[in-house]
Amino acid sequence: MALKTELMAGGIPAAPASRIGFDLLANITATGAGQSTAAPLVSNFSNISAGTGGVIIAQTHAEHLILNNSGSTITIYPPIGSFMNNGSVNAGVTLTTTSRMLIKEAGQQFVTFTSA
Repeated sequence: MALKTELMAGGIPAAPASRIGFDLLANITATGAGQSTAAPLVSNFSNISAGTGGVIIAQTHAEHLILNNSGSTITIYPPIGSFMNNGSVNAGVTLTTTSRMLIKEAGQQFVTFTSA
């Protein structure tokens, strides 16, 4: 998928480019022990480079790509009031170390596709 800046350079307006394009890769440290204390993801293209807690999707995008290079299993939480993969509202899903997760947003549901 293209970066947002590449889409805008090709003539797509900023609002739709922000929904379908990726940000630059952001390095994040996982923190906290639950949804309320998890580190917010500031990009829809994130590398979890350290930490042992969780991260929470804090922005609205059509999709998110998360790379876990932290050395630990982390938990990915949906925004408050949302759910992952038909799970319970506000419950997270785990992402093992060196795995990747693509998340597709559909309203308040977030569907995940995880690498082995």
